[in-house]
Parts: sequence; C-alpha cells; structure tokens
Amino acid sequence: MSAVQSTKHDAAGHEAEPALDVAAVADFVRRREAEGVTLKSAVLEHAALSRGLTVRRWDETLLTVEVEGEVLPFVNMNGPSASVASRAFCDQKQLTSACLERAGLSVASSRAFGLDQQRDAIAFAHGIGAPVVVKPNSAARGRGVTLDIHDLDGLWRAWRVAAKIVAKRPGGRVIVEQYVVGDDYRCFVVGDRVVAATRRVRASVVGNGRDSVARLIAVKNRVRAKNPYLFRYPIPDELHELDALRHAGLDLEHVPPPGQRVTLRGTSNLATGGDNVDVMDVMHPSFQEVAVRAVRAIPGMAYGGVDLLARDISAAAEPTNHVVSEVEYAPGPGPLFPVEGTPRDVGGAVLAFYLARVGGARPA
Repeated sequence: MSAVQSTKHDAAGHEAEPALDVAAVADFVRRREAEGVTLKSAVLEHAALSRGLTVRRWDETLLTVEVEGEVLPFVNMNGPSASVASRAFCDQKQLTSACLERAGLSVASSRAFGLDQQRDAIAFAHGIGAPVVVKPNSAARGRGVTLDIHDLDGLWRAWRVAAKIVAKRPGGRVIVEQYVVGDDYRCFVVGDRVVAATRRVRASVVGNGRDSVARLIAVKNRVRAKNPYLFRYPIPDELHELDALRHAGLDLEHVPPPGQRVTLRGTSNLATGGDNVDVMDVMHPSFQEVAVRAVRAIPGMAYGGVDLLARDISAAAEPTNHVVSEVEYAPGPGPLFPVEGTPRDVGGAVLAFYLARVGGARPA
C-alpha cells in the first residue's frame, strides 16, 4: 500500500444515510486489512465512501475526508473532536472513576496502589470486603485482570499477575476494587445518544453430550474465524488460560451434557474470547442516559465506549443496580459484527457526528 492514496465516489450528497450493508462492509474491511489498514480505519473509510465523500488515505490508520470543502482528519475512527486529554483520563482507570464519581454516577469502590504498597492494598481490600477485583490501572482488553477474589492467597496471586503488566509502565499502579455482580455491557456513545449497546458474554461453549470442551472450543473458533471483528480473538485452547474452567474443577476433556453452558474465562472482554450480543432494542432509556452522562463526565470527550455492570439492562437504572466500570476512548466497531442481534453502523454514526457540524446530514 502506498503512503498516500486518493479515492473518490460519485457525489450523491449526504442528506440521507445509506442502508447498512454488513456484507459489503465486511468484504471492504477484509480487503483493506490485507493491505495493512487497521480495522477501525477501514470501517470509517467505508462509511465515508458509501456517503459519496472524497477520502484520502495517508497510512494504515490516518485518512482524511473532504466534506463541503472542509478536510476532516481521522486516526482510526477518532476525528478532530477526539481530545488527547480525554484519552489520558480514559487510559488511567482511577482518573476515569474519579470523573464518573464527580458527575454523580455509580462506580465501584476502588483505590490505586504503587507496587510497594501491598500492605495498604490488603488493608483496603479488608475494608471494602470480599470479593474484590485486582487489575492494572492502565491496561486494556482484560490484561492482568483477576475477578471475584475471596481470600488473601487469591489477592496475592492476582497482585503478581497485575504487577507484571504495571512494572512495564512508568508510574504504573495496581487497582483493588469492589467486585460487582452483574452482566457486562458496552455502550457506544456518539454525542448525546447511544448508537449501539452489546452484552459481552464470557468465553463459553454449550455442550451437546458428545464432544469434549476442547472439541467445542475448536468448533466455536471456526465460527469466530468468519466474524470480521472476532476472528482476531480466538478462545484459547490451553487449560492454564481458561481460569473459569479450572475453578469449576473441569478440564478440556470434560464432555458437557446437551444444552449445558460451560464458562471458560473469568473476564468477558471480546479480546479474551467473549461474545458480543446486541441489546440495543431492550436497553432501558435510563441506562442510555447513564452512558451519555458517563462520556460527558470525561473532559474533552465527544464520543466513546461506556462499560456498565448491571443486573438487568431492561429495567430502570438506579444507583444500586449498576456501576459504570470504564470509559473507552477508542472503542472498536464490534457492534457492526455481533454474534447475535442487529448490526449497528457505529462507523457511520461517528462520521455523521462530523457531517452534522459542517452542514451535512443529521446523525444516523
């Protein structure tokens, strides 16, 4: 791929949003990724081309979109309104939590500790009570996260896991946090509304009474390989990486009975083998309001991903039935390619956010 490319589409205006053709997006993304373009950037590029806009690609992540004489730069899916300062707030989980709490949103009790503050961390864990979560302050994709810790031995093991990641980062810290029971949801917020919402289900397989867990993982990974987003995140097939399976006293040779779901990993991140299920149509409006408030709580942020832990996303949001766990500066386009449910055009929504500000279309 050359460093600079220009692509034009027949001018058709952008008064009306084009219908989402998921197969066309998937095909475009695959071709672009084969040329070295990142997934997020390819999704944004396709959204612009399908709206009849002039696109110039500069490298694998950087492109510009011309709208009525104005040139809009994008790195992946982040455009001119994506503040570097807001990224700094999101990258440090403790700062994110402080912003959310200041805005009156429900968050889990937590505190960050230096690597030499283990005794203070233990005291804090005792103070908030078990179970707790231990995680790095600035890692992503579930790296170094240990959930549902009930005793001191578990706390020490989790600390060592997080410390390996934290030690690689100047000023890195380990967070000890209250463990909150609930399903894991990711909301994609653009401006003043939620454009996509998915439930992130922990990596799992469903038994058929014949195949082992190892065989079921292999079959499921073949299905994931066809998903333009999930193919890069296969479920691990090594027992030492399947913590939930081990904690249940099972191994890869176990044959689950028909219909039994076997959870494999403790975290629900898609990067750890989780599934994304669209829940936009069942999400209560009050939870959408919570997600929008969470993005607004981060200084300089116009759009992003909001992670919620909630017992029932279809019920009204109350301070005691959910927490906002994180805000993601550059969420991935997973809602375009859900395992179940309706695909959501998150790339188009981000682009429309900018078109509306230069006299173009209203947000999709």
